[in-house]
Amino acid sequence: MESNKDFNPEHADEKTDKQSGSLTLRLSFVMSAYSTAQQMIRFSDEKASFVFLFFGIILSIFGVRGDRILLILGGQAGPAGLRAAFIAVFLVFLGTMITSLFYGLQTITPRLHSPAANPDHQRLYWCHDVLRLPIAEYAARMGSLGDEAVLREMIYELYAATAIERSKFDRIRRCLRWAIASFVVWVVLIAMTIAQ
Repeated sequence: MESNKDFNPEHADEKTDKQSGSLTLRLSFVMSAYSTAQQMIRFSDEKASFVFLFFGIILSIFGVRGDRILLILGGQAGPAGLRAAFIAVFLVFLGTMITSLFYGLQTITPRLHSPAANPDHQRLYWCHDVLRLPIAEYAARMGSLGDEAVLREMIYELYAATAIERSKFDRIRRCLRWAIASFVVWVVLIAMTIAQ
């Protein structure tokens, strides 16, 4: 235990500066990780948008081949077995496309609540959590937070953002798998219209 004679105010200031520097470093790290999670969320949304564009292009190419498709469906081009095979393959295409679009829509659907559920979490960061409080109450809650509490709040928000990121990446992965399957079936359909 230090006696009053051993106490040096300069050393106390150094210790406080060290703790403050450590807190600043930790907060910077958490903010950087949170920013990365936000960027990855935007990246998954952009991928989903690309899938919608991809299917728009595929369906427009079907329009170019529309006359052949109608001849095949009407049974006027090729044997009857071709018509049945074409309809079966076309239904598989529709199923894979709809499944892919379903996961794409799930990816870009906004989340309207903070996924973090912890009694210590003040919920002062998420846009819908902020708007649920009157301005004076929000300002009072923010004013009552100490430095460590601010760091803890950002850690909760980091966990919330990474949970959303993981969910979106899982959905976009499924969306892309179904889109690739749909593309393969689409190639078969186009080949069937060219062969006849």
